[in-house]
Amino acid sequence: LSLSLSLSLSLSLFLSLFALSTNNTTSSYRYGNDPRYYYHRALAYYEQRQYNNSIMDLRDSLKLAPESDFADKALYCMGLAFSNMGDYAHAAPCFSRAYGIRKKCIHYCHERAKAYQMIGRVTEAVEDFNSVIRRQPNNANAFFRRGFAHKSLGMFSEAAEDFEKAKKLDPNNAKLIVNYKKIYNTECIVLCK
Repeated sequence: LSLSLSLSLSLSLFLSLFALSTNNTTSSYRYGNDPRYYYHRALAYYEQRQYNNSIMDLRDSLKLAPESDFADKALYCMGLAFSNMGDYAHAAPCFSRAYGIRKKCIHYCHERAKAYQMIGRVTEAVEDFNSVIRRQPNNANAFFRRGFAHKSLGMFSEAAEDFEKAKKLDPNNAKLIVNYKKIYNTECIVLCK
């Protein structure tokens, strides 16, 4: 499932469970102890861009069920919430934990690379971008962001190669066209949130 579809389904599920819990006071459903309740409510908060509330519920969900089958998704969503608030220092460990749980989800690694880049851990960002590119050799965004990481490390030839590769992979994306004279003082261009 895509993240937006998953969020829409989570919002629907949350609203259904909330209606059940408020309409039937004798219901055996006890949301106070159910980690999925907090997880789905967190996704609903995230969808509404209430990132602090989302983070609090994700933390509660993980406290109740740290080894759950959705722990990696909860950590990933928490990392995205922190990123959307510009708090990359807290986002990076969330992505690290999510990626540690489920290595096959390369987008966890990609998000960690972007967070590392934003907090100045550029060498680690390059390593993660390398991992993403090995698994997704046509990921123009990964090449583009790695180009800025290379630039930050003074690896200008590698940076130029990455920028050109990104443009070649996605020639219709105007955001990937780099004016080399204008990027001298630019640390990074964020393509999406």
